[in-house]
Amino acid sequence: MGSRRWQISAQQDDRFIADAPLRILKNFLPEQEWVLKPGDMLYLPPKYAHNGIAEDDCMTYSIGFRAPSHDELMTQFLVYLQDRVETEGWYSDPGLQLQSHPSKISVAMQSQVKSILKKIHWNRDDIENFLGIYLSEPKSHVFFEQPTKPLTPHLFLQQIKKKGVQLGLKSRLFSSHNKFFINGEVYRVSSNAFKTLLELADSQEFFPSPHIDEETANILYQWYVSGYIVSKNQGV
Repeated sequence: MGSRRWQISAQQDDRFIADAPLRILKNFLPEQEWVLKPGDMLYLPPKYAHNGIAEDDCMTYSIGFRAPSHDELMTQFLVYLQDRVETEGWYSDPGLQLQSHPSKISVAMQSQVKSILKKIHWNRDDIENFLGIYLSEPKSHVFFEQPTKPLTPHLFLQQIKKKGVQLGLKSRLFSSHNKFFINGEVYRVSSNAFKTLLELADSQEFFPSPHIDEETANILYQWYVSGYIVSKNQGV
């Protein structure tokens, strides 16, 4: 509601005011501006600075799309590996020699630890699973509402055959080779189930169909009782 004047700039000077609660540029130089009213939308390409000034009582929504940094990806991948890398053995140094400087980290210790760390390996499957889990993992404040009185599997199957289902607004569903990643969980499926569920992943809707195999029905039922999918008319 109301109206707001938006100023934008593609300036190269990206220095911010120190210790400010928001990221505020020191030297903002507006290049273009518009007054937006109800129903208007302003798209800002990456690295464009902007400043909004209320013309009257108004309310606006900002929707941001943030790409992960290299540092964030590497950190989260190491967190993923932490629970999945297993190796036997303990650090030991039976040939330890008396040192003239007790505080020194010896070359022998460094070499042995280096050989231990070389045991950390990952493959394409690890990267695939990491990305699926990382991209679909819900934020900490996101909770899913499970049906208070869930249908039986049989009644649920009858419902989706007639009405279909859609992905819940809070859910994130991604696909890979015979795999689905939904809200941080991994589901390996057969080729037939993959073809059927891919419709839901791509369009966020599963249209009514009289032909649903048992595996697909079981997976959809699990997602239904977990609150991940809902009926198009909220009947499920």
